[in-house]
Parts: sequence; C-alpha cells; structure tokens
Amino acid sequence: MDIYFVRHTSVDVPKGVCYGSTDVAVRSSFPDEASVVKSGLHGISFDAVFTSPLTRARQLARFCGYPEAKEDNRLREFDFGEWEMCSYDDLYRENAEFRFWIDNYLNAQVPGGDSLPIQEARVRDFIDEILRSGYQRVCAFCHGGVLALARAISGEMSVAESFGCVPPYGSILKLSFNSDDRLPQEFKAQMREMLGEEADDLFKSLNSEASVSVRVNKEKEKDIKACKDNAEYDEVVGWCPCGFYLSKRPEFTFDPLFHAGMYYVQEASSMFLYQFVKRYLSDNPIIALDMCAAPGGKSTLLLSSLPSGSLLFSNEIDRRRSQILTENIIKWGHPNVVVTNDSSESYSKSGLKFDFILCDAPCSGEGMMRKNAVASEEWSLENVIVSANATYSPTAGNA
Repeated sequence: MDIYFVRHTSVDVPKGVCYGSTDVAVRSSFPDEASVVKSGLHGISFDAVFTSPLTRARQLARFCGYPEAKEDNRLREFDFGEWEMCSYDDLYRENAEFRFWIDNYLNAQVPGGDSLPIQEARVRDFIDEILRSGYQRVCAFCHGGVLALARAISGEMSVAESFGCVPPYGSILKLSFNSDDRLPQEFKAQMREMLGEEADDLFKSLNSEASVSVRVNKEKEKDIKACKDNAEYDEVVGWCPCGFYLSKRPEFTFDPLFHAGMYYVQEASSMFLYQFVKRYLSDNPIIALDMCAAPGGKSTLLLSSLPSGSLLFSNEIDRRRSQILTENIIKWGHPNVVVTNDSSESYSKSGLKFDFILCDAPCSGEGMMRKNAVASEEWSLENVIVSANATYSPTAGNA
C-alpha cells in the first residue's frame, strides 16, 4: 500500500519562528509553488485523499484538484504549545525548559503542547487505519513533521535521521507500507526459533493496533463516574476492577480529567500487578518500595491497591524520568508516598527496611513495538544484552 505524503507550500512566517499548530498563511508565491506540486501528482489516481485541517494543507489540496479531501486531525503539525509563534533564538537564550527540550526532543513534551511520541502515535494511527481500509494508493496533504515521522514508521530511516532531513516545502514523498515491516528481521528470526509456529500469532499481535486502556483513581471515587461519562469504553479489564478498555484513543492531553489525576493511561497487562498485591499481601499496613518507578504506572497502582495506611517509596534512578514520575505522583494525589532519585545501592546502605519491593527492571522492549516506531528501530540483540547487563549489575543486584 502506498501513501503519497505532500508537504504544504512555504508559509508567510519569519524564519526561525515556531509555527507548528498555528494556522498561518501561505506566501504570495503559492500559485507557482502549488502548480509544481499539482504537476507532480498529475496522472496518479488515489483511492482516497486526506488533508490536515490547517489552512496551508487544505488550500494546497484544493488547488491540486481535491476540494473534497477528508480532513484528518491526525495529520496536523506538531503543537509547540506555549512556544507557538515565538522565536527559536529568543527561546533558546531565555528559556531553560526550551533548552532542555532541544537536548531531549525525541522524548520530551512541550509545555502545553506535543511530544514526538504523541505526534508519532497520531501518524501511526492514521497509517494503521489506512492499512486496515484496503486502500492501495492514498494521498495525504500535511506537514514536515508528519512526513518525517512517516519515513521513520515506514522503516526508511530512524526518527532522529528523518528530522535531520525534513523534505522541503511542496515535497511529494511516496512511502510503501505493509503491516509486517515494523518488526526487525533479527527479532523475527529469534522468535521463530523460540516459538515455532506460535511466532506468527506474536507477530500478528505486535503488528495490530495497540489497545487503549486507562485505570481510574479510586481515591477520587466521586469523580469516577465523570471519567466514565467522558470516555467511550468497551469493557472492564478482567484483572483490575478500576481498569477500562477504551473503544478509541482520545486526545488525553486535552482532557482536564487526565491532568487532574482522575485516571492513568496504562497498558492493561501492566495492571496485573493488582492481582499480585491482593493475593499475597495482608490487610496490615506495610512499607513498600517501587525500585524502577518511572513514569509512574506501577506506583499509582500500588497507591490504590496497598493496604490502608501503607507507605510507598517510589524511586527512579534516571533524573529526567524521575521528574516525570514526580509529576504523575502529584497528579494522583495520594499522601503516603515518597519520590526519590537514587540507586538501589544507596537504598541498600540506607538501613531502610521494606515489606515489599517491586523491581520492574530494564527490558528488551518488544512490548512497545506496536506502540512506537522507535522501539522497533532500536531493538537489537546487542541492546538486549545491554539491558540484561544493566539489570544484573552489582548496583541493580542490591534491589
């Protein structure tokens, strides 16, 4: 299946300004630039044509002869949030948070805006839906960030590489997709050796659309009904009574209930921890340690599941990830928790005693492959060995 991604023409914005999600105008040279694009698409028939809702993409679609192109919000450009229409140079000089984002742009989120994983999830969702539709050739009028991420999802290059060579204005980028392309061949060979015929079921699962599930904060029980009323959910997660599968993935970052800690977005399989806690722990208060806690899913589940009066130490050794952990713990709103940024070795020397220690150590990342193109790109036997060595290092061993 082929998708022709078409980037809009140049915009009437000064050079060096963040204009991602702002609906800016095109330059006066639009007719000439658009004519080149139209010529590049001439003679190609499409099963369907889509466009970003922003004017600069819709205007180009109309010029090229597609006035009925379907607007799709997943094709919109990266949202720079509080930094929209600000100068890059001014932000870099005056804003420490912006400098942090520049150094960590592959993962960090913009204040009030997007992160690349959020935008990548939108683009992947669009591509996956096209794959399921049965279309053979589709056109999408969109933006530079969308084109870059589409290249990464197709396997043409990594996310970092694709943002190092974003196609220029008016580019037409033809990319081919099929559902099996996202899995590394080395990984598939290893799984076939281990699982035999069952490997195909694993590949099918990893290539399918990821399910969406949330876990409601029972400490804010009066608001649980509001959470349910604001989401379309199919069923309760069988092993966690506060977990729900959603029928579609909403824009969580735009939901005030999400920011208020009414619920946590978490894989249903990760909620199985609830069963362990309820089966093996008594009703007496305990002191617990979540050793590798970021971004906070396990800790928030423990806070909702441990016996009343328990105290939880929630630790993350990576300083950047510990900040994300702290934010999610604050949202959850539970008082009996201490967030730390330390090593297991330091905990071992502290003299603290725990009734329960949870250590979800570094893993090889296969479970993330259907959610994130980067997970597939970064998987290798070498990286699996690196994770294993980190897990069994003398420092980690003290956990």
